[in-house]
Amino acid sequence: MPLGFSFAKRGFFAAITIIVNWLGTNSAQAQLSGQNIAEFQYGQIPDDTTKFATIYDRLVLDYDINAFKVGLTLEQFWSPYSERNYIEPNQVRLQYKTDKWDIKVGNFYETLGRGTLMRTYQVPGSVLEDLSFRSRNYFHRDFLGASVKYQAEAWSVKALAGQPLNNVFPPTEAYELRRPDSVAVIGGDYQIKTHKLEYNAMYLNNERVDKWYSMMNLSGQILPELSYYAEMTIDNRDGILGKDDEYGWYINLNANLNRLNVTAELKDYNNILIGEAVNEPPALIKQHTYRQLNRSTHVPIPIDESGWQIDAAYSFEDGSVLSFNHARALNELGEVDFEYTEYFLEYSRLFNDQWDVKFFFDFAQDGVKGEENRTSFGVDADLLLKNRKSVNIEYEFQTFERQESGATNILLSLAYNYGSKFSIAALTEYSTDNFLVEDGNDYRVWLGTNIKYKPDFRNTFLFFGGTRRGGPACSSGVCYEILDFEGVELRYTRRL
Repeated sequence: MPLGFSFAKRGFFAAITIIVNWLGTNSAQAQLSGQNIAEFQYGQIPDDTTKFATIYDRLVLDYDINAFKVGLTLEQFWSPYSERNYIEPNQVRLQYKTDKWDIKVGNFYETLGRGTLMRTYQVPGSVLEDLSFRSRNYFHRDFLGASVKYQAEAWSVKALAGQPLNNVFPPTEAYELRRPDSVAVIGGDYQIKTHKLEYNAMYLNNERVDKWYSMMNLSGQILPELSYYAEMTIDNRDGILGKDDEYGWYINLNANLNRLNVTAELKDYNNILIGEAVNEPPALIKQHTYRQLNRSTHVPIPIDESGWQIDAAYSFEDGSVLSFNHARALNELGEVDFEYTEYFLEYSRLFNDQWDVKFFFDFAQDGVKGEENRTSFGVDADLLLKNRKSVNIEYEFQTFERQESGATNILLSLAYNYGSKFSIAALTEYSTDNFLVEDGNDYRVWLGTNIKYKPDFRNTFLFFGGTRRGGPACSSGVCYEILDFEGVELRYTRRL
């Protein structure tokens, strides 16, 4: 296969870049806003036999005039393999919004409650690549259709209809695969002092099902220090009370007691995977900023999952913070039960006005992955220097048992930051996990360098070179898979 691109493809990409920069220069007069992400890669991922180059680009434009907003998103991907390439105006949107009315037509994002009935989203800056299709696309799930909402002082009503995106399939695949579900929703809410009641009814239609769902949630303040949220979604195929084996409910309690903040959550999901890509219930698993823990997270299984999460943080008078989290998830899949439990403890403090340090310890049992006694600990330290300079050191250690054999994961990162304009970091990872180690070796090592240059608030350059370890990653409560990569990568982001 050739490793380059045709002149036409390179010319088109250059033209897009010129237009984006011109629009950014003149956006003040045109009331235009937006962003362009352009990413070049040269390297290989698992199953590749040779290295090759790819280009991904995503241009987002929004034009505001009075109460109207018009938007367009253009996404494209180029590689030496024509079956993977595409150029798509995959989002077109029009919105009219006033104090009382909010009308949307085209592509938009809509979440009902906390997501047990319907949830759409985007993870900013995330670009996906799947081993099955090998075409890169932005990580988002939008809704194509129309919605109308009217907001009064104490109540609101809304209606929407359309098709959510199944982002498992890239833009190279057929429309019917990417948007297999059609839904129509009517609902509203009513405010009673500090409490709000919301109800939504949804009709779902696809090749396999044709039925109704209901979702109700109640939220508010019990005491000035105590708030609550409760949500339940049921399948209405057997009448207004629903079918007793298809439901999802979620409860949240939050207490703010001076220096102590405590959140408790409960969940019970049973056959509440609606359509192909309609809903995504709350995970109730802590989303970690530490890379090893984020990669080791539990991904919810809405077919059958129950459990809870307790999160607490105490702020001391010296500014230090002690955080605790405990999560449990039980999956009953067929004749086998799987349990996930996790205990997390973190202490953060500023020492001598120079060292900003976080220490963590984590212990977990992961039945789905077969990882027993998974123990992790580490430190994240920032050394604050003069003139907005700093040095960051990260160290994470993890060990667990699987199938009567042990595994060790180690991560070490060293970074230098010059304010918000420039940073350079070296990251190395080590693993003896037999799921990752290549045949004939006892361990595997990844070594990469990241460089960030941000000359102003509009432009950002990100460079990566080396080997990067893949695995699950979670952001905004949504998890996705990152593939191993070896090579170089350059991303340019411009805000208009």
